[in-house]
This record gives sequence, C-alpha cells and structure tokens, in this order.
Amino acid sequence: MMGAGADFFETTAGSVTMRCDVLLGNVDLWVLGTGEVLACYAGIADVRAGLKHWGSAEGERAADMRALLDVAVIAIEAESEAV
Repeated sequence: MMGAGADFFETTAGSVTMRCDVLLGNVDLWVLGTGEVLACYAGIADVRAGLKHWGSAEGERAADMRALLDVAVIAIEAESEAV
C-alpha cells in the first residue's frame, strides 16, 4: 500500500479505487475501469464527513467506499502524528 516517505497511495476495494494524499489529506474515489468520479474530499474533516455520509448508505459500493475512507482516515492521522 504505502512505502516509507510516500506522499500518496492508491488502493481498490471492489469496484472503487481511491487515491489518498496523506500530506494534504485529500482523497479521490472513482469507479475502477470507467473512471467515473464518485467523490473528492479535501482535508481530514471532509474525509470524516464523507465517511459519516457513506456510513448510512446501503449497497456494495457504499461498503467499498466506507472501507477505503476508513483506510484514508487512518493513514492521514498517522501522517499528521508523525510530523
């Protein structure tokens, strides 16, 4: 997933791909294969709000987005603690 000193990483859950910039706290989510943008978040507060939003949504794609946003929050918080 993320190597030492990495500023960003990409990962996929189901049909959703996420790019997370851990330094800025920015997250982009899109549909794997089509590139359809599902959501973009700027900053940890926005990412947490997105996680809360998708936490109440139903369906497989919402579950994939929750899983990815969970990973993003953990990575961004870890980076901010390391700085």
